[in-house]
Amino acid sequence: MPRAGPPQPTTARTRPGPDTRGRRGWRRDANGSAALLTLGVVALTAALLTGTARLGSAALEHQRAQAAADLAALAGAAAGPGDAARVARRNGAAVVATADGDDGSFGITVRLGAAIASAAAAPG
Repeated sequence: MPRAGPPQPTTARTRPGPDTRGRRGWRRDANGSAALLTLGVVALTAALLTGTARLGSAALEHQRAQAAADLAALAGAAAGPGDAARVARRNGAAVVATADGDDGSFGITVRLGAAIASAAAAPG
């Protein structure tokens, strides 16, 4: 026959150890780690966005410099170096170098910000 009386406590209930802790014990030990993880993810995202924005800005600046060089080369082949420099300035670029070819071709290198671009054109 079973014994009557209150149940006897077990060792797991009287001495909580690392493997007998419930969810509350885990949460107490991990306080702040979610905030640190979130902070790390936010910092990484900000760094990636900044890098992407700088890369996009550099690509746009290079495209603008190339467009200025192309237009200046066409103007130089049609009307001479003076018009080429004027077209480059109107597009926000500075002339770095020019070259006249024997066959009437014209080459130009311009700088716009940090971007440098070159173009050549021939008449006809």
